[in-house]
Amino acid sequence: MKYLPKNYIVACLVFLFGVNVYSQTTTSISLLVDKNEPIQIFSQQIEKEIAALIGQNHRLNFEKFTLGEDYYSDTQPDIFDVIEGSDLVLSIGFLSSQLLGKLDSYPIPSIAGIQLEYSENSSSGVYNYNYIESPFSIEEDLVAFKSIYPFERLGVFVDEASASALGSYFQKLEVDHNIELIPVSGKPDVDVQNIPSDIDAIYFLPYLYETADQEQQVIDGINERRLPSFSLLGRSDVDRGIMASISPSDYIDTYARRIALNVMKILEGKNAGELPTKVSGIASDFVINMSTIDKLQIYPSFEVLSKASLVDLDPQSDISYNLESAIAAALIGNLSFQVEAKDVDIQEAEIGIAKSNLLPSVSASTSIAVLDDNTSDFFAMAGFPTAQADWTGSIEISQLIYSRSAWANVAIQKSLLEAEQAGLSAEKMNLITDICVTYLRCLQAQANVEVQNNNVRSALYNLNIAKTKANIGTTSSADVYGLETQLAIKKTGLNDAQTQLEQVRIAFNQLINRPLDEQFTLEDIRDIDGITLLSDERINAQLQSRYDFRNVAEFLIDYVINNAPEVEQVNWGIDAQMNSLQANRNSLWQPEIGLQGSLDKRIGRYGTKAPKENFEALGVDIFAPTWNIGVGASLPIFQGKLRKNRIQKDKVSLLQLETTRDLIQQDLSSGIRIALENLSNSSNDVKYLRDAAESSSKYLKVVQDLYREGVVTIVNLIDAQNNALSAELGYVSSQFQYLIDAIVVERFLNNSYLVASEEDKSTLVNEYFNFILKNDSNDK
Repeated sequence: MKYLPKNYIVACLVFLFGVNVYSQTTTSISLLVDKNEPIQIFSQQIEKEIAALIGQNHRLNFEKFTLGEDYYSDTQPDIFDVIEGSDLVLSIGFLSSQLLGKLDSYPIPSIAGIQLEYSENSSSGVYNYNYIESPFSIEEDLVAFKSIYPFERLGVFVDEASASALGSYFQKLEVDHNIELIPVSGKPDVDVQNIPSDIDAIYFLPYLYETADQEQQVIDGINERRLPSFSLLGRSDVDRGIMASISPSDYIDTYARRIALNVMKILEGKNAGELPTKVSGIASDFVINMSTIDKLQIYPSFEVLSKASLVDLDPQSDISYNLESAIAAALIGNLSFQVEAKDVDIQEAEIGIAKSNLLPSVSASTSIAVLDDNTSDFFAMAGFPTAQADWTGSIEISQLIYSRSAWANVAIQKSLLEAEQAGLSAEKMNLITDICVTYLRCLQAQANVEVQNNNVRSALYNLNIAKTKANIGTTSSADVYGLETQLAIKKTGLNDAQTQLEQVRIAFNQLINRPLDEQFTLEDIRDIDGITLLSDERINAQLQSRYDFRNVAEFLIDYVINNAPEVEQVNWGIDAQMNSLQANRNSLWQPEIGLQGSLDKRIGRYGTKAPKENFEALGVDIFAPTWNIGVGASLPIFQGKLRKNRIQKDKVSLLQLETTRDLIQQDLSSGIRIALENLSNSSNDVKYLRDAAESSSKYLKVVQDLYREGVVTIVNLIDAQNNALSAELGYVSSQFQYLIDAIVVERFLNNSYLVASEEDKSTLVNEYFNFILKNDSNDK
C-alpha cells in the first residue's frame, strides 16, 4: 500500500481550511439591550442560540448597545445612525423593543425581541421588520389576578422611561377596574410609602431597580402594607413573596431559539416582515404563594387553587422553634407531664402525713352539761348539791414512744417518693422523645407536602407539553386527557399531604400546650451534626459495621440498666416493700408504746343548789384543774391471722417487683438491640434512596424531553413521574426515619444527649470508649 507524501496531505488540509474560512461571510448583528442585569443575561443566551444555529456558515460579530435614558427622550438619537454598518439589529427587552417597534421604516432587517402588543396576523407585514410576541400577557394576568382577589384600584410601578408607553398600553385594555401608574424613585422604602392609600392591589413589573435586593425590599414592603400582588415575570417573583403569577417559567430557551431561527431565515434571504411572530411550545404557569396568601388573610376558592401550583405551603410565623426550645416548651407546658409532677408533690405530702404520727398530738375540748330541776333537787337532798348547768374544759396530749410500723411507714413513704421521682424522670424522657418525634414528623410532613407539590408542578408541566403537542398536531387529545387525570391524582396526593401536616401540627401544639390552630415554623435539623449520641462525630466515625453497632448495644445495655429510671423506680418500690415486710414481721412480737395525758378544768357552774362558799368551807376548790398522765403498751394477740396474711402478701409483692425488674431489664435490652438494628437499617436506606431519588429525577427530565420530541409515549412519561415521586418520598422518609430511630435509641439514655451539657456529653462519650477498651482487653 502506498502512502501519500506528507507535504501533499498538509497542502490539502491548508487548502480545505482556507476554502472553509474564506467561504464564510462576516455578519454584524447589533443588540439593543435594556439597562438591567436580567436582560443582559438573556441577551447572552440569545447570542449562544444564534451562534449554535448559524455559526458554522457565518462569521458572527455581535455588538451590544445598552440604551441609556437619552434614547427615551423626545430628542432621542436615530438608532440606525448609532448602529451604522450592521447587517441586522435585534432588540432585547421591553423598552428597546418598544423603541424599535414604533419606527416608520427599517433600512436593515430588524427584530423586536419582546413585544407586549399582539397582532392577529402571523407576521408584522412591515418590510424588514419582525417582532416576537412576548410570552407574557398582561390581560391574562389581570384576569387571573381578579380570580384570586377582586381588586378595584390597581397600582403599577413604572419608571420614567416606560411610563408613557405603558400608560398608553393600559389605556387600551378593556377592564372593569382603575389602573394607576406609580412612578419609582429608585429608593424602595420611598416608593412603598408613595403607594396611594386607595390602591388595593399591586401589579409588579420586572427590572425597575438595579439590584435584586432592592426589588426584594419593595416586595416585602408591599406585603407589609397587606396589598395583594401579581407579577408579570412569573414564578421567580412568586418565590420571593409576590402573591401570584401566571406567566411561563421555562420560556427562555424556547424564546431564544425562536429569535435565532428568524435570524437564520433573514440571513437566508427571507423578508423579516413575513417571518412568524408567535412562539409555540410555551405554556402558562399559574403559581400562588401560600405563605403570602396566609399573611394577607386572602382565601382563594378551591377552584382557583386547583388550577395553580403552590409555593411556600408552610406559612411563615413569628413563632418559631428549634429542637431545644421545643423540648423546653414541652417540659414547661405539657399538661400530662404536669399531672405526673403532681404525683411527686402528693407523695411528699404522704411523707409529712407519715411523720405526723411520730409527733405529739394535742387536742382541746369543752362541754356544758345541763340537768333538769328534779335531778338537781335529788342530788341536793342526797348531799351532793349540783349545778343545773356545768361548763368544763379539757386538754389532751398523746405521744407515740415506740412503734416499728409508724417508723417503717415513714421509710416506706420516702422510698415511694424516690420511686415517684424516678417515674417522673422516665415520663420526662418519654415527653422529650414524643416532642422530638413529633417535631421530626412535622418536618417530614412539610417535606412531603413540598415533594407532592413539586409532583403536581411536574404533572402540570407534562400536561402543558401534551397540550402544545396536541395544538400542533403531533399527538392526540388522548394524551391530554390522560395527563389531566394524572394531574387530578397528583393533586389528591398533595391534599392528603396537607391534611397530614395539619394533623401533626395539632399534635405538636398539644404537646407544648399551645393553641391547637397556632401556626409556627420549625428549624430543619436534617443537616445538623451531633444532636444525638450516635451522630456525635467521635462515635459516628467508629460505626462502620454491624460489629460496631453491637459494641454500642452492649455499652447502652450496661449503661441503661445502671441508670434507667424505670429500673430505679422498681428498685425503690422493692425497698418500700422490704420495709413493709420487716414492719409486719416485727409486729408479731414488738408492742406499740405510747404516752397519754389530760388536763381538765371547770369553767363555770350555773343554777347551783349550793353556793360556792359551802364547798370552800369544806376545803374543796371546785374550779381547780385536774390532770392525769400515763404510759400504755399494746400488743395484739390474735387478729384472725391478719398480720401473717400481711407478711405473706408482702413476700408475694416483693417477688412480683423483682420479676418486674427483670422484665424491664429484659425489655430494655431487647429494645436497645432492636432500636439499633432499625437505626443501622435506616442509615443505609438514606444512602440508597438518595441515589434513587437523584437518578429518578434525572430520568424524569430525560423522559420529559423525549416525550416532547415524540420519542417516547405517555406511558413512559407517567411511569417516570411516578417512579420519581416514589423515590423522592422514600428518600425524604428515610432521612427522618433515621433521625427518629436515633431519637428512639436516645430515649434509653436517662441523661439525654439532646439536652445534656457539653461536659455531660463528653463524659458519656468517654464512658463509651472506656467500656470498649475494657471489653477489648477482656476478650484478649
